[in-house]
Amino acid sequence: MVTATRDGYDGDPFIHTSEEVAQAFAVLGLAPSAGADLVDLAYWHLVDEARSTLYGTPAWRARLSELNAARACLSDHLSIWRSSAHRQLDAAPRDARIGWRWRRVATLAPVLAALPPAALLASNQGLAWPERAVAAGAVLLLSMVGALLIARSGRGHPERAMADAGNPYHRLHLHPRASPSLADVVYEHLRRAALQRDDLPALAELERAYAQLRRSTPPTQEPRTGVGHAHQAGAEAEHTAAPPRRRIAPHWLRRLRPSRRRRPSTDMQPAALQRGRGRPWARWLPRPVLRLRWRTAPSRSDAPAPSHTLHPAAAPKRGQRSAGTAAPPVAPAPVSGGEAGRLHVATARPAGVLQVVRGAEGVQSVPLEDGSVYTIGTAAHCQVALPASPGVAAEHARLTVRGGRVRFHHVAEAGASLVNGKPTTWAVLEPGDEIRVGPYVCRYLAEDRPAPNMTLGVRESAPAVHATTSPSVPNGST
Repeated sequence: MVTATRDGYDGDPFIHTSEEVAQAFAVLGLAPSAGADLVDLAYWHLVDEARSTLYGTPAWRARLSELNAARACLSDHLSIWRSSAHRQLDAAPRDARIGWRWRRVATLAPVLAALPPAALLASNQGLAWPERAVAAGAVLLLSMVGALLIARSGRGHPERAMADAGNPYHRLHLHPRASPSLADVVYEHLRRAALQRDDLPALAELERAYAQLRRSTPPTQEPRTGVGHAHQAGAEAEHTAAPPRRRIAPHWLRRLRPSRRRRPSTDMQPAALQRGRGRPWARWLPRPVLRLRWRTAPSRSDAPAPSHTLHPAAAPKRGQRSAGTAAPPVAPAPVSGGEAGRLHVATARPAGVLQVVRGAEGVQSVPLEDGSVYTIGTAAHCQVALPASPGVAAEHARLTVRGGRVRFHHVAEAGASLVNGKPTTWAVLEPGDEIRVGPYVCRYLAEDRPAPNMTLGVRESAPAVHATTSPSVPNGST
């Protein structure tokens, strides 16, 4: 078992036995010829796989400790051998290393054997000097051709000497017990690296090895179970034939192409903007829906019309959280026989009012409903449309109403938005806060009350407003 401490390995961190290194490679499902990039890739893949299958169980911590210890061992081991040739030689068995050295000597053997005949031919006095030179050069040329053929046969290169051409695991740097999912991840990583280097022979060799690996485990058989593979539970899952795997090479070729996605334009529909389409940060925004509930319908002749004007005492004070903008409770009305049990649609209640001061044009009041998004800008699709002015963008800011609270977000790339005189990007508005967008001033109120006298750069205190709720009298009587 590979053991590790909190700060690193026990003892000398740069000395590990061959058994520890081999076991660490087996835990990560890699062959000893794998590099540091494949070690990190396999580690994170196995961690994600274990999290999805073992999280919350006692086996999760044991599996995570095993993976961490294996990665620590291989990190120290690979820091010594920074050359790929040294890693290949160190990973190979002793007989393979000795065989590679002898094959390297065999590559130079034809040249060494041709030197004495060439020297004899060059020193032969019975031939003319041009003939002796041609004969010696021919012998040396033939010896060099023989050495080149030995080197090109795959016997003189360390990577080809260590790899078995009939075993695809060696070419993909995988352990024989590696899971199919890990094989797919390693294949895609090696394929991307070959495409970046524009190494077509290596790419073709990877394709052949991967195809051979997939053929070695047909879909009708039970998948391999071993390092890094989650066991399938249930007899039905074990005997169910997996669908044929599609070729994933064209898919990754499309992924490598440059993306041509366009930024969301300003001519999007208002409904699409309210749902937050085109902006990742706004995906959490809820869609405005209608809540259905059963309630007893009051009689048309006796039920008073509720007023949406809040009493000043019910409005939240500055610095306090607003628990909602619900109207004062209304006494239950008598129920008529024909109206009882009818299904009614309860729409979203207004969470406040946004008053926009347009100078000479007057004041515009925009009711803010819960669960909606309001865009402030000069575009035609904006819910709070402003005239074109310097410093105001097509989509300048957004107001998100959720749970009775109004959130402000500045979305324009140029310009600024001032909330109570300070440049702000994100803010949660409270009743009485002022938003300055270019030359225009918007004020958020918990109820629809007259706006104070506001001009550019001047804000006068608003007089006290005493609002009363006068229920309407049915049947038009006064």
